[in-house]
Amino acid sequence: MMRLRLPAWLAACLLALTAPSPATGLTVAPLTLEQVVAQASLVVHGHVVATASEPAPGWPGGVRTRVTVAVWEVAKGPWLGDLPVVDFVLPGGTRGRLRTVVPGLPSFSPGDEVVLMLEDTAAGLTPVGFALGALHVSPDGAVHGGPSAPRRPLGPLLDHLRTLP
Repeated sequence: MMRLRLPAWLAACLLALTAPSPATGLTVAPLTLEQVVAQASLVVHGHVVATASEPAPGWPGGVRTRVTVAVWEVAKGPWLGDLPVVDFVLPGGTRGRLRTVVPGLPSFSPGDEVVLMLEDTAAGLTPVGFALGALHVSPDGAVHGGPSAPRRPLGPLLDHLRTLP
């Protein structure tokens, strides 16, 4: 019967690979609504009137989606004029045969009622933290999404947003 002998260096490598190592990890605390609003340059309540995919500048073959919102109320930021409309962009979308998918992004459709916390970026206005800065309003007036994602009534939420810096 033949015995298999491992060279000492190989045995040492195998032992080193099976030795316990310190666990590393990272836990990120989610932003609060107040922190999201503090980061936003514009907080609006309105409804989505259009979405359109377009080429993403500086990203060959990349696609982004432009969302147009008719603004009913500005809770933070400058007055938008007599016909207030705001456009913002999100990475991803479909253009012809090109489709870019970014997991975790909020989705928008014409007719959606939304509360948006938008920040200025190099790409244009975008929701703060993408999904954190995009709240959807359901037909019963409850707001969902965003930080901590509890369902809450629209009126008291807007009252609270107006008081934040």
